[in-house]
Amino acid sequence: MESDETSRSNSTEVGTEHETDDKWYGVPAKGEQTLPEKWKYALMVMGIIILEIGIWAIYRYSTAELFESFGTHQFYLFHIIAAPTIHLLPILLFWKFIRKERGHPFVFTTKLLLSGIIVGFVGAMIWRLLEEFFYDGFAGLAGGTVPGTLTFWNLLESADLFILMTFVMYFIVGPVEELEFRSFAHDQAARVMANWQALTFSSVLFGCSHIPIAIFVYQLTPTQFIDALFSWITAGFVLGALYMWSRSIFAVIIMHGMGNWQLSVFYFSSASSGGMDDTTAMFVGIATSLCANVIMIIIFYLIHKYYWQPHRKGEPAFGGLFLSIQSYIHDHDFGKRSIKATTTVFVVFIVIVSGMIMAVAAGIGKPWPVGSGAQDAGAGGGTVDLEDLVESTEALSGSGYLEEGLSEIIMISSELDKYIKEVSVTVTWTDDADIDFRYENQPDTFSVMISGLGNSTPISDAPNAHGSSGSVSAEITFEIEDISDALAMDEEDYIVFVEITMVEAGDQEKISGLPGLAQTEDSGNQFDYTIDIVLLTREGS
Repeated sequence: MESDETSRSNSTEVGTEHETDDKWYGVPAKGEQTLPEKWKYALMVMGIIILEIGIWAIYRYSTAELFESFGTHQFYLFHIIAAPTIHLLPILLFWKFIRKERGHPFVFTTKLLLSGIIVGFVGAMIWRLLEEFFYDGFAGLAGGTVPGTLTFWNLLESADLFILMTFVMYFIVGPVEELEFRSFAHDQAARVMANWQALTFSSVLFGCSHIPIAIFVYQLTPTQFIDALFSWITAGFVLGALYMWSRSIFAVIIMHGMGNWQLSVFYFSSASSGGMDDTTAMFVGIATSLCANVIMIIIFYLIHKYYWQPHRKGEPAFGGLFLSIQSYIHDHDFGKRSIKATTTVFVVFIVIVSGMIMAVAAGIGKPWPVGSGAQDAGAGGGTVDLEDLVESTEALSGSGYLEEGLSEIIMISSELDKYIKEVSVTVTWTDDADIDFRYENQPDTFSVMISGLGNSTPISDAPNAHGSSGSVSAEITFEIEDISDALAMDEEDYIVFVEITMVEAGDQEKISGLPGLAQTEDSGNQFDYTIDIVLLTREGS
């Protein structure tokens, strides 16, 4: 027997027989059995999701060391089997044996198929650009010292790993998580709740489902964890809003897959690279997520109100030149074209746009040059006579905080007629004093390494003396031949990396014979750095 809520979802026919109810927009949730009271059913749905998250946590914990790191071949191959099994099997068992429903709870519809996929795909690109824009802006205001960069992720160095990653993002991560949190959690909650309540319900659960990977794989610090959890929950609102208004699971699958794919193809290294402590970086991240995700929700609402709703009623949203385009998309959205034709259209669209993204990334995937800002590189190429250049100096400085075992990488880039010849780095820090007479604080140890143009310095590390400051330095000089080789390959913007690592944070150890805990943990320390750069430049530049 159908529930009252489901019965109310039956829509009225308008014009071209497109259902236009304001609950399901013609695509109701699955379920025929009578529903229990509101909160009892909501707790049942939540219980299944929490069970899945618990199993997922065990999987992440038990395989963390097996995969060595995130993004390896083993990581993705195991994900192909583990993700559908752990995420979806508990839901299917609940549906069949507890709810005693037929089939599965997942809703698939061809309505809004083409427009939904286009909105999801383009929306994912806008989403990432908004995040980069807001993060750079907020981080710069908060004292970040390195401008935004957008570079190829090193994953692309392996073609087979890239193909495997692409498959997993589009055909495993996107479908599995969207079926779980939108087609099951959101839809089933919406059978007993208002839409906004169901959206909140599923979004919070979606964010919490990432806790296992945050703890066992990414090993986030507390401030990073808070930032990431807020980001995941608000991302859930974005995906949930798109699903709620489009009622197309394919739209959110594409957006989710494309969004994750971009994060794997591009490495976003922004102004957080220096000048901000962990707490500041956390608030910058939260502000970024809030602004970017609110804008995405507004965009989807406007598309829903001014494009999808008129089309559901059989009316054009815009006139003039856009009429024929709307008619073409409308035919694909409402079954007037074959599924094969629609599939061909959106596959070609995705391949072309993805190729364009890769081509653009190949052109702009470089860190910003050292100095006050990027300059026009002009024609580039050609032969540079280094003997005609003179030496000049620049200096960078900043500060940060590192937990034990973590590193911060600062990227310095040459530019046309401004080539890096020497880099020297000094890192300084002050250790905490003994907490009282019963304890002796053990020294902290930092290390620094410089690399570039195929060369690197040995890792220099040093502890501070007890109760005082410490410092460690490194210096590298590049041979003229190495610089010339880089310029001969049109790599005038070659990169030098400075890696600062918190090797060991000495604990507060109890002095033998005195009362107190055996030791008090010291998790990390603040540090300052100065970087002196010798450049080869044209005289007067």
